Amino acid sequence: MAELCNLIYANLPERLQLDCEVQYSGLINKSKLPGRLKGARADLVVMKKDDGGNKNPEFIIEVKRGKLLSKIIREDLHRLAEARSALKGVRAVLFLISESSRPSDFVSEEGVSLSGKHNISDSGPSAGYYKVRRTFKAAQAFTKTEKAHYACLIEVYPNSQKRSSSIA
Repeated sequence: MAELCNLIYANLPERLQLDCEVQYSGLINKSKLPGRLKGARADLVVMKKDDGGNKNPEFIIEVKRGKLLSKIIREDLHRLAEARSALKGVRAVLFLISESSRPSDFVSEEGVSLSGKHNISDSGPSAGYYKVRRTFKAAQAFTKTEKAHYACLIEVYPNSQKRSSSIA
């Protein structure tokens, strides 16, 4: 997490600011705050500073290790979809870092990003969907996809939003 913070911070233009561990209630009007976001914090938020000194969120970022239960990762995906729905114009992403194992929900058996849209919920109504934007892999031999190290960039969308946005 610290390395990712340093990397993002070092590459931000002057008009943007990186904030860590930000309460969703500080980003979204409390009267519109979905229940799943109450008491929850976003790992990282990239804020845009305007001329008046006000800050508005541009990106909400969650960071997870691949060894976590998929239920915990799904909860973050749900939170990101709900936050993105409540905050128009904000992008929501999950960085997933997996050491020595392929995160099969996001990476194919060939070791590449799963393509297309994927509902966040496996059953029942879904708050949104995600797309695996990029997958990076490091391995002693690239034929050993199950034991490689992976870093995935996953963008999250609410169901109500147009599906044309993408990571540049």
